[in-house]
Amino acid sequence: MAVICVVPIKKESERVKNKNIQKVGDQKLYEICINKVAALQKQGHIDRVYVDTDIEEIQKWIKRFDNVTLIKRNPRRSHYDMSANDTMLYDIVQTNAQPEDVFCHAFITAPFADVLKMRDCIKAIKSGKYNSAFIGERIQSYTFTEDGVKCFEGMPSTQDLPPVYKDTCAFNVTKVKEFKKNNDRYCKDVFIAKCGKVEGIDIDTPEDLEMARAIAKTRK
Repeated sequence: MAVICVVPIKKESERVKNKNIQKVGDQKLYEICINKVAALQKQGHIDRVYVDTDIEEIQKWIKRFDNVTLIKRNPRRSHYDMSANDTMLYDIVQTNAQPEDVFCHAFITAPFADVLKMRDCIKAIKSGKYNSAFIGERIQSYTFTEDGVKCFEGMPSTQDLPPVYKDTCAFNVTKVKEFKKNNDRYCKDVFIAKCGKVEGIDIDTPEDLEMARAIAKTRK
């Protein structure tokens, strides 16, 4: 059983121009993520690391690593109609991942993802108790459907509401055979590495980017 990790990074960005090469703090988003994955590889938690990208700047930058392999992304795969499951399946095929392997996707838009929680996700899958794992932000609040229907009963205090967890889209891990069987990165028996609001930031809009930069300044 091998642990394989791919960092998918496309050139196109719909809401934030050149999002994937933007800086948060002293590093660019791709540098933050790839450095974390490389550290996990050095510690023995990941066996093989790949970067799947069509951005020339990143293709050149990763040459500094001896054990990071480039997957040259076909520009046709950078369009927005390609789902996360489609991308995962493509990268599983490109890396020749076997049914018993553990497959990870690390995403660069979550700059505050904790490398220890990434490690915990891998350990959870390797334990055999879980089929998929992600870092999840705890949400315990009054929520409603788009039609204004309450997602809770009565009027309990927020601390008494049952918590739900939002995938931070930082790090997803699954067993290859389970993913192929279900065509879904969220297979049954899910492990959630729980995190707070800051770690849960996922840069999807210009406002997200500005907030991340502001937080990074306080951490210097």
